[in-house]
Amino acid sequence: MVQISRYQVVLILIWTILGTGIVTMPGTIAQFTVQDSWAAGVGLCIGGFLCATIAAMHVRFFPDKSLIQVAMQAFGWIGGEMFAIWYVIYGVVTLATVGRELSAFVVISVLPNTPEFFISTVAFAVAAYLTYQGIEVVGRVNQFIVPLAAIVAPLF
Repeated sequence: MVQISRYQVVLILIWTILGTGIVTMPGTIAQFTVQDSWAAGVGLCIGGFLCATIAAMHVRFFPDKSLIQVAMQAFGWIGGEMFAIWYVIYGVVTLATVGRELSAFVVISVLPNTPEFFISTVAFAVAAYLTYQGIEVVGRVNQFIVPLAAIVAPLF
């Protein structure tokens, strides 16, 4: 069973929150709202709180089972399979949205003369390799990168 420490989870969440908060969410909110975009922030906070609550309940009540195993147990074989398919599709769409916004952000701000498809290819190749390696490797890499970033970021 793969396990990562709570410290590693916090470090991964720092990058996730920074990435979605700085790169993805402003573009998404601007694309879908004309007026009163402040309400999106309230909705995002409520959604984040609900996700954290559900995750805490899952860990407390089903400590040794994955989300799909719990869905199979709760909804039966057919309902669990449908949930698993929905979950994979949702993950792919979310990853595609974040990847698209990330590549657009990098091309606009850092590498304006680089073709966007090249930046997207590199970003998705890295994501695929990290997925192949597993969450434990991502946690260990973050333990090295976060202190380094904390030293280097103020210099920029």
